Formats: sequence, C-alpha cells, structure tokens
Amino acid sequence: MVMINSRFVFVILLTLFFSTAKAAEFDSSFIEIDWLQQAQSWRDVANPMSMAAQDALGAVNGVKDGKYGFHTSQIPHPWWQVDLEHVTPIARILVYNRLDYAPGLHNNDTMRVLVSDDGEQWTQIHDCAGTHFGGMNELGPLNLSFEKGKVNARFVRLQIHSEQPIFFHLDEVEIYSFDTPNENIALWKPANQISISQWSVSKRSNRDDDSDLFPIAETRERLLKLKN
Repeated sequence: MVMINSRFVFVILLTLFFSTAKAAEFDSSFIEIDWLQQAQSWRDVANPMSMAAQDALGAVNGVKDGKYGFHTSQIPHPWWQVDLEHVTPIARILVYNRLDYAPGLHNNDTMRVLVSDDGEQWTQIHDCAGTHFGGMNELGPLNLSFEKGKVNARFVRLQIHSEQPIFFHLDEVEIYSFDTPNENIALWKPANQISISQWSVSKRSNRDDDSDLFPIAETRERLLKLKN
C-alpha cells in the first residue's frame, strides 16, 4: 500500500493554486478574446446564412455609393434575387448600377428582371436589351414603373442574359409597392445570388438583433468583474 504524505500533497495543491491564479491573471485577456470568438460562433450557428446570401444583402442594405453591393463569380447567366417574404403588388423597381469599375460598367446592359410567387416559376417583366443604365450619377438608375395589378410577386430576380461567362455586380436595388409607395420594401429583406467571388463580403442585417439571445457586452462586463 502506497502511503501519501499529507504535507507533500498540501504543498502540491498550494503550488497549483498559485500557479493557476498567476496564469489566470496573465491569460485573462486571451480568455476574454477566446470567449468572444466562441460567442460569435454560437451566433453564427443560431443564424445560419450562406456566404452567397450574406454577400447578396449588399444590394438591399440602403447604401448607394456607386460601388458594388454584391459580386458573383464569372459565369454564364449570373443572377441575384430578393425575397419580399410575401406576394406584393409592386409599383416600382429601381436598380443602381456599379460605377467605380470601367471594364464592368456595361456588364448589366443585357440584364433581365423576373418575378415569382414561389421562387421556382419565373416571369420576365423587363429586358434591358442592350440599354445602359446608371446609378448615383447624372444618368440615374434603371427605373421601372408598373400599373397597379400588373406585377404581383414575392421574389424579384435580376439576371444577366449572357452565354459567355460574366461578372454580375450592382450597387443597390430598391422596390416600392402600391401598399407603401414611399417605403423601400426590399431593404434588408432576405437575398441570394447564384455564386460568390473573391470580392464577396459578408454583410450583417440590422434586422438580426440577437442582443437578448447573445448579450456579449453584458457578459463581458460580468467576466471582467469576476476577474477582478
């Protein structure tokens, strides 16, 4: 039978206590950083969204600056779309072109506008057919107006008609209904696109308010108080 010296055990435990306390003091900032990273991971799991959908939000985030709001890869017939979340009587659609990249300025000259109730069956409601449109400049955006009752849809898709691989990028898309003619109903609505590119960037919707579910700032303060 192995006899354990109680004094020896006490010294070991005391050493472990002080070394742990010292390590905790030294590594507190690293622990805080790690916890915040974990919290972000939890939030991403709770709000799953593909990278394509995250990039697509850039065209309905309310920012009109002449730069690209989303950016697909170079493929034939690339598309972008927004989900208005219910069938809506559409009165007007404004499409703002990207203006900061001369080689791609006319990529959207063959763009078509399609609508759908279910995201499966699509109806074309406009074809640019080679006509160029601008954005936040003197030329102005593509401005489509419809008679009441003519266009009722939940989904609006913009697609470049091109057999050759081509990039698709726009600045912003605004949609107005007959129900709320002065409100951009596409703002921060769920969006998607056919692909992503090296220029695709994740955008976060201000509708995704998860501060109650993940009170990171509050929990951080509590951790700091415990550390002190």
